Amino acid sequence: MKRYLLLVALLAGCSDVPPDNNYTGYVEARQLLVAAPQSGWLLEQSVTEGQQVQAGHALFHLEADREGLDVQLAKQVVMQKQALLADLQKGARQEVLDRLSAQITEANARLELAELVAARETQTAAQLLSSQASLDQAIANLAVAKAQVTQLEDQLAEARLSARPDVISAAQADLEAAQQRQRISEWQQSQRFVTAGQSGWVDDVFYRPGEFVMAGTPVLSILLNGQFKVRFYVPASVLSGLQLGQQVRIQAEGKPVPLTGTISFMAKQAEFTPPVLYSKGSRDKLVFLVEADLAEDADLPVGLPVDVSL
Repeated sequence: MKRYLLLVALLAGCSDVPPDNNYTGYVEARQLLVAAPQSGWLLEQSVTEGQQVQAGHALFHLEADREGLDVQLAKQVVMQKQALLADLQKGARQEVLDRLSAQITEANARLELAELVAARETQTAAQLLSSQASLDQAIANLAVAKAQVTQLEDQLAEARLSARPDVISAAQADLEAAQQRQRISEWQQSQRFVTAGQSGWVDDVFYRPGEFVMAGTPVLSILLNGQFKVRFYVPASVLSGLQLGQQVRIQAEGKPVPLTGTISFMAKQAEFTPPVLYSKGSRDKLVFLVEADLAEDADLPVGLPVDVSL
């Protein structure tokens, strides 16, 4: 509203009937509405109206206590899954391995004793100093001792192995799922902190800290750098001779050399001359809106009246 009042005042001295192919317009800049990606209380606002901002500049952030707790919980779950997978990959605990090693040492001692007894019984039986039954018993005890050593060695080798491949694969998939949930939680948290996507200057601020903002509601607007345009209105007879991409000459106050614009938009629907451009000779005429893009280095204030020559 303030911009339009300013334009009315600036245009008050313009000629009632513009010369042929010369039309009055004004400078406009493309506007970027920065909305809250999520609902929440506006906790902090880092910019004010008129402030220059660059891409990545912090604009505002919503309260994020719950999102922070979600991230902490997700990190703890990931740590648990990592520990479980590492345990499955290591095999049995060291205490179990030590116990099996001690049992193998004991079994080897029994095996050595059984071998000695079997050798002695073989000699005495050959000399008919012992019975065949004693020799048979010694041979049987030796076989049992060997079997016990083999069994314990197999148990130790198995204990040193990790869990079955399918169990480890399931644990790895569980860990990856937990890591994905952590990344989602961190993304949700990052959405509470909004930064500028493009460079420009803050045009208007719609919400202040302490207010509740619904998701998708613009919190502030940014006028983009290097995206200036001129808006002017022409009658139907002139519109038919224009085309997109056509260049126009723009004369602005304070610019001794005319600027060049490129027509980027032509309205298809007629309207009455807008109040901001009223004059005695044009207030009842139907006109069409035309927009022409300016060069990036135009450096003109938004709302400045200009003369457009076709």
